[in-house]
Amino acid sequence: MHWACFSSAGAISSEKTINYKFMLYDLQNEKIKTIDSAQPSKESWFGADDRYNSSLCVDSTTLYYYKHTNNNDYGKLLSYDLQSEKIAVKLSHIPERDLDWFGFYQGYLYTSDRSTIYKTQDGIKKKLIFDNGKAAIQEAIIY
Repeated sequence: MHWACFSSAGAISSEKTINYKFMLYDLQNEKIKTIDSAQPSKESWFGADDRYNSSLCVDSTTLYYYKHTNNNDYGKLLSYDLQSEKIAVKLSHIPERDLDWFGFYQGYLYTSDRSTIYKTQDGIKKKLIFDNGKAAIQEAIIY
């Protein structure tokens, strides 16, 4: 419990001026910094409202986050190294447009396409993990 990570919208006077910031708050030192930024008018944003798809921390040094980057793709999975403060692309292609949630473990992105849970290493080939029939899978946590 050392960090709080969140997406924040700046002052909004019109749709064209919305600027999102992906922020990291150090709970112990009470310091905040911007990790990344996005602008919807340029087809970029972090996650989506009311979904568990913006970020996750899998260990004490790496934060993974979802960022939509242009109109021709479904987004990217990026990592932020808390020690070096560097951003890297972990997965350049997300296979689902409406990514509700994601997990990242041992180089695989885990997510669902409504009724199945699958994993992918390249964002193109998907390996089925679980099929829930016609019932929707709204969120999951990969342990």
